[in-house]
Amino acid sequence: APRVRRAAACAKHFLGYSAPKKGLDRSDSALTEREVHQYYLRPWEIAVKEAGVLTVMESYSDLQGVPMASNTHYLKRVLRKQLGFTGLLVTDYAEIRNLVEWHSVAKDYGEAVRLAMEETSIDVSMAPFRAGEFVDAVGSW
Repeated sequence: APRVRRAAACAKHFLGYSAPKKGLDRSDSALTEREVHQYYLRPWEIAVKEAGVLTVMESYSDLQGVPMASNTHYLKRVLRKQLGFTGLLVTDYAEIRNLVEWHSVAKDYGEAVRLAMEETSIDVSMAPFRAGEFVDAVGSW
C-alpha cells in the first residue's frame, strides 16, 4: 500500500541566511552569485530533489541587494525552475510587510503584496498583520 504522508517538514531559510554581512539576524547576505552556486545551493538541491521536501521558507535577508521576499531570480528561476521545487513556499515572519518597513523597496503595503505575489512564487504569507488589509491589497491589483 502507498505510504500516506501526514506531516511535512519545512526547509528554511532559503537562501543565504547563514552568511550575514553584519553577523546579525536579518542582515543582508554577503554572497556573490558564484558563492551561492558553489557552496549554498547544493544542500537545497538535496532537500528538494532527493529528500522531496514539501515546504520551504524564504529568508529574512536579501541576496545581492534584493530582498528574498521579492526576489524573482532566486524564488522563481532558481528554487522553482532550476531545483524543481513544486511544494509550498512560505514567507518568514511578516516578510511581505518588511518589504516596506525593513527593506524599503515598496512604498506601501499594497505595493509590497503586489511585489511578493507577482515577482515571486510565494504561496503563503506567514502572520500577515491585519489580515483584512492583506486581502484588500491582493484584490487591488
